[in-house]
Amino acid sequence: MVCHHNNHSRSTKIDYDVSRTIVHHLHHSHVIGPPSNLSLLWDYLSIIVLAGIGFAISNFLQIFVHGLMSQYIVRDIRTEYYRSLQGKSFSFYDSVAVGDLTSRATVDLQFVDMFLRTWLGTILTLSSQQLSLLR
Repeated sequence: MVCHHNNHSRSTKIDYDVSRTIVHHLHHSHVIGPPSNLSLLWDYLSIIVLAGIGFAISNFLQIFVHGLMSQYIVRDIRTEYYRSLQGKSFSFYDSVAVGDLTSRATVDLQFVDMFLRTWLGTILTLSSQQLSLLR
């Protein structure tokens, strides 16, 4: 029985030494406890800030390009509308109120512009996703 008790205390001492060595190694390799300097924290913080700036810039560019595209589309529609009005006869202008024609040139095209600004990005994003799935 004495031998068994002696083996148990020796095993406990070896386990204690091994665990103490592991904890000491982990503590000095910065796995446990705070790092000795804050450079790693600053590195992560700068990555997060740069990612936020990149997101803001890409979001701005996306909104800007969609607005620009909608303006070009509305300009082309307006040009075709005026070209169509120039080809109409005088009897057409006698039967239609000039205010209705002006309203179509302004209000209706503003609605088209708002629709394109809102949905053009969504349509382009979905189209590009569908194209990437087909590859």
